[in-house]
Amino acid sequence: MDLPENKGACCAMKRRRFHKWSAKSAGLFWLSLLLIPTVVFGQGEKEKRVPVTFRYTPGHSVQSVAVSGTFNDWAKDADPMFNSDSGGTWKTRLYLPYGTYEYRFLVNGKQWVRDPENPYYGGENSNSLLFLKNPLNPELHLTVPLPGVELRKFPITIRAVFRPGVSGTRCAAFKSYVILDEKYRLPLVVQDSLISLKLDTLSEGFHRFRIFAEDKGGRSARPVWSGFVMNRFNRAPMAGSGPTAIGFVGEAAPFNAGYSFDPDMDPLKSIFWKILQNDSTLATLLRQPFPGYSFGKSGKYRVELKMNDSFLESAVDTNEAFVFKHRDYFTKFMVPVLALHIPKDSLRTISLVGEFNDWKAGKIMLSNLDSTGFWETKINLPPGEYEYKFVINGKDWVPDPMNPRKIPDGWNGYNSLRTVQRPPLPNISWKGTVEDDSILLDASASYDPMGKPLKIAWIPDRLNPEKLVMPQSTRTKFAIPQKNGAYFVNLILSAGNRTASPQTILIKKRLNTVRVLNFQSPPAWGRDAVIYELYVRKFSKEGNLIGVKKNLKYLSKLGINTIWLMPIFESPTRHGYNPTNFRKVLAEYGTNADLLDLVKAAHKKNIRIMLDFIANHTSDQHPYFKTAYWNTHSMFRDWFIWHGRFAYDYYNDWDAFPNLNYKNPNVWHFMLKNALFWAKMEIDGYRCDVAWGVPHSFWKAFRRTLKSLNPDFLLLDEVLPRSPAYHKLQFDMSYDTDFYGNLLDVLNGKKPIFAIDEGFRKTVMNYPPGTLSLRYLENHDLKRFRKQFGAKRTRLAAVLLFTIPGTPLIYYGQEFGSTAQFPDLSRKDEFSPWFKFYRKLIKLRRKNRVFTQGELSKVQTDLPQKIYAYLRQDSRHQFLVVLNFDPAPQSATLLFEKGQLLVSNSEEGHWVRVMPKNSLTLPYKPSVKISLPGYGYAVFQLKKL
Repeated sequence: MDLPENKGACCAMKRRRFHKWSAKSAGLFWLSLLLIPTVVFGQGEKEKRVPVTFRYTPGHSVQSVAVSGTFNDWAKDADPMFNSDSGGTWKTRLYLPYGTYEYRFLVNGKQWVRDPENPYYGGENSNSLLFLKNPLNPELHLTVPLPGVELRKFPITIRAVFRPGVSGTRCAAFKSYVILDEKYRLPLVVQDSLISLKLDTLSEGFHRFRIFAEDKGGRSARPVWSGFVMNRFNRAPMAGSGPTAIGFVGEAAPFNAGYSFDPDMDPLKSIFWKILQNDSTLATLLRQPFPGYSFGKSGKYRVELKMNDSFLESAVDTNEAFVFKHRDYFTKFMVPVLALHIPKDSLRTISLVGEFNDWKAGKIMLSNLDSTGFWETKINLPPGEYEYKFVINGKDWVPDPMNPRKIPDGWNGYNSLRTVQRPPLPNISWKGTVEDDSILLDASASYDPMGKPLKIAWIPDRLNPEKLVMPQSTRTKFAIPQKNGAYFVNLILSAGNRTASPQTILIKKRLNTVRVLNFQSPPAWGRDAVIYELYVRKFSKEGNLIGVKKNLKYLSKLGINTIWLMPIFESPTRHGYNPTNFRKVLAEYGTNADLLDLVKAAHKKNIRIMLDFIANHTSDQHPYFKTAYWNTHSMFRDWFIWHGRFAYDYYNDWDAFPNLNYKNPNVWHFMLKNALFWAKMEIDGYRCDVAWGVPHSFWKAFRRTLKSLNPDFLLLDEVLPRSPAYHKLQFDMSYDTDFYGNLLDVLNGKKPIFAIDEGFRKTVMNYPPGTLSLRYLENHDLKRFRKQFGAKRTRLAAVLLFTIPGTPLIYYGQEFGSTAQFPDLSRKDEFSPWFKFYRKLIKLRRKNRVFTQGELSKVQTDLPQKIYAYLRQDSRHQFLVVLNFDPAPQSATLLFEKGQLLVSNSEEGHWVRVMPKNSLTLPYKPSVKISLPGYGYAVFQLKKL
């Protein structure tokens, strides 16, 4: 995730970061700012300036530091800092007029850092705030209520102390009021230096307020802020242990209390799990919300969960766990010292890195246990194909010298390639049909490749709206349930100690309609989608949702059928990726009603709407976070992750994006309710930002929650780099970072063309059947393709994008060949050659289902380093795509393998070129000659005679 238009912030590699702040040093720093004498440079009050010393201690070696802010118009080099005593602290002194300033430190000319010694922040990008108070101005000090407290009875008192400026009379505030919940302006009662308000009625839940005051001279004090929870009618927490648990011996049980919550948002103080086997009196007790318990043997278990807040205890929630036998198969990686060609006595460590551990050296270590000269390790890998390397002594990265299978790594070297296979598991094949007043689930086509007898188990979920009675046979027939809702059934097949991965069946009943679906499968429309990513602020002249609605005709003309709206929630930033309100449209974009109108209008034009959903973090200006930041006893303190008084957890340099604490069930409940809120407005899907930062267990609950409402809801993850782990009952679609990375490496000459095809093959091998891949040239985080590679290579890549499997993405402005990251599209040139080009590609894809449903088959050529050719086909239709990745014109021979041609000879058909459009035809035979210009392309269609 990038931060568009974010002055004072930038992105770095993914790693966890947190603020460090010293209460003592910061307190002295701010006291000195408030009390330091003024230096007068003129007669007018506005010309008085205050000397301010900025200090920054980076904690590591840096080349330069500057202070930049609103006082120097964010100039990068106007106010350099100096490490004069070489003690590691950089300093500079500025003379500034009274006022409030935003600032950051600029390290090495590129990294923007908030002041770690200053706890105050604000503004659009949450920069550090410097307050230089004019002594003549009054000031406010909040007394009650403190941020994040819980109030349980009336009246509620809001109170602050008003202090006049140094030359003001010792009188009370002349004008004061409070803004409650950003809706109500209420007058305050003035009594000497105190200003207060008593409330005798207020709804349950969270409330926030701001206090404003000024003296008789019209001088305003800096407003003060707080928020609290009204909880007169305290309710007990709701214990929820989730769906029926399906587990395997030796693996972590899928127990989590994430389905629990406190209705009043009270912190959950104690959590108690009790696990019993076969109703035994012997029990295992656990006290964590997510215990990570593993079963020692197979069988059926009873699970009990209860919890309490500060006042009340929940009822006991009783669950079941079905545990099956499972055998782990480990893959051995081994290397002899002699093959490394380094002196034996200089070898200290060898670690294994690869796609399976995000290429992190030092996590998987090899051992030389028997001193034979062979170093080895064993790891449990799912079946698939993996790239890997060895890291010698923590610094030298080398491919496996004993493995001849290698692939270019894009860094002038090679990765080793390993295919992991396991003994075949039982093959599950089932179908569901609705017959009159019953449902038939038929798994009789299932089999064991090793010929062993199968044991089948149909396990209805305990949270189903009503109980399903299912006979335990390969064909099970049961009555259609009476109650509407989503019903889940787990199908388990075992053969001895080999158990296939469970399959979950979703039965959705709504009125007289019953659907039987594979819960793992993505919605069918995702495969046919052409997604258009849209930045509302810049897309139309209105810059809001009404503007998007007015442009639906334009989008229909382009040919897209799905809109992805970048964040539309309330947020202090222009990009919106740090929400302050997850259930309210940003006022600049319109209202929630405007979004609903847009969705309805889009659906009438057969266009679906997806929203950007942020689950990993909030804004540091979210009211819940602000109460937790300023009060360690806030009810919301445990909603976030803390490393000290003001030190909170965040990723990269996203210091305005505090990470949520997903070990807190109240956070789960909050986010699931947010997701349902928009889904109930008939939104069609979510693109989940920073999905890699949120635990898998939450995403499983997320999927279940949304698919229960709408089985056709699409879930797209932003996981960089992509990972098959997020497709295990979590997401339907993922960013294909492999495709994008391979394409860039090919165009930059770092990898051969076959890397693109290898990426497609790995996707098929490593990901569950039916997995959808989002493929793209551009998005809001990336440089414009045309800016990187020019017009010719952009067209070449676009033809590739729209003719390969996967779901193509267009980032707004791409259809005009824009080189600006966030262009103004208030005026759209529909006669642009770029617009016509993309419109033609989209039409070609949507008109011919072989591009969305058909197979891809690579065609051999005599110029494999320059020409990439492939077929897209089904049993009746066939297209040939030929791409020249060389800047020079090329003539190549295409060599079709046996079985690739649908008709036997040229008398039955021929190739007709459909892009670029002209009358060119090619004979339909096993060997065909074709000429293409530099970076040229051609798309042919089989025309049968």
